[in-house]
Amino acid sequence: MVEQGHSSFPLSEALAMSAQSVRLRLGRMLIVLGGVALAVAFLTSLYVMKDVLAGFAERMGPEETTPVVAMGNWWMAVAALITITGITNAMLMSVTERVKEIGTLKCLGATWLHILQIFLFEAAFLGLLGGVAGGVVGTLLGMLSATGQLGWEMVAPVAKNPLIYLAGIGWGTLASVVLCLMSSIYPVYYAARIEAAEALRYEV
Repeated sequence: MVEQGHSSFPLSEALAMSAQSVRLRLGRMLIVLGGVALAVAFLTSLYVMKDVLAGFAERMGPEETTPVVAMGNWWMAVAALITITGITNAMLMSVTERVKEIGTLKCLGATWLHILQIFLFEAAFLGLLGGVAGGVVGTLLGMLSATGQLGWEMVAPVAKNPLIYLAGIGWGTLASVVLCLMSSIYPVYYAARIEAAEALRYEV
């Protein structure tokens, strides 16, 4: 039973609305998803390369591996910034396209917290799919890159360990979800604070 003056909005309903939004905007979402997956693949390949080089640090000497690891950290930071910028832009476009929908939901009793849940679930969903795809591709690219630079004889002992693949995919997925949620902070806050009357008057 819902008390008078209060609205009920289960998490399952927020998940359903987020999934429906992704389906309706599948074409644009695929472009965003592809961008996320490529950025995460780049991040993951650098992460895997660092893991491979760390395994040879004692053999090669820190004076040879430290500059490579430091350069990898810089490239990872650049890729993370590019990912955040792209996803923030995509989420802002999503909010702009759905201003009237947000106004309608608020007129039906939705609060800022309900709107927050819908958009955050959508961002997390994109991050999860993009992270898994990017993690798989990035792990394979990282191993191929390490093989090209160090030779298969040196990489083979590491490549035969399944943990490095699980670590790469897991790290890529986690990084993708976190980056997607971080980049959605401003768009989600903007969407949640739109007044119902203002949203209904809005023209795209």
